[in-house]
Amino acid sequence: MTKRIEDYALLGDCESAALIGFDGTIEWLCWPRFDSGAVFASLLGDDDNGCWRLAAKDEKSRRRAYREGTLILDTVIETATGSARVIDFMPLGPGNTRRLVRIVEGLTGEVAMETGFLLRFDYGLIVPWITRVDGDGFEAIAGPDKAVLTSGAPIEAEGGRLFGSFTVKAGDKVPFVLAHGASYQPVPPTIDPFKALDQTETA
Repeated sequence: MTKRIEDYALLGDCESAALIGFDGTIEWLCWPRFDSGAVFASLLGDDDNGCWRLAAKDEKSRRRAYREGTLILDTVIETATGSARVIDFMPLGPGNTRRLVRIVEGLTGEVAMETGFLLRFDYGLIVPWITRVDGDGFEAIAGPDKAVLTSGAPIEAEGGRLFGSFTVKAGDKVPFVLAHGASYQPVPPTIDPFKALDQTETA
């Protein structure tokens, strides 16, 4: 399938940027700077070069738009059993810690969601060492770089990949936060993703 650049939405925090396809897959992300090596690079290869998929299991339709005056991307997904919104953004952060936040919000009925996560450093060339941290998070280390994924949904690891399935009902909000830091420093501090959303929208 031919990939067209116009099918991708841009997320950014003035330090780095990500590209997300219409299907909800993040296929490009350079961290921690615009000129750094990509940790998601399936845009130029395939899934093995790194990507992060987040979608409904039985999707019927989707539509997406930026919130006015922001790079916060709202994607509304419709299924036979309900609807949900996926909110994607990169909050402005102090110091050298960069973050990417994804929030799944149930709108009507209930929606079965699934996510697949494969992190690769240096444009897909380096496979990180992945370990579980703090019970519900995962840490990926490759040389001087570290990335930590925390989630409000159950996530499991298999063969260097992370998978998760969960259901959202109307009013539910399930956050995912991916943070980057230096491997020789402590785990990046956690943030409140909902407060970060409010701050990003009003920045």
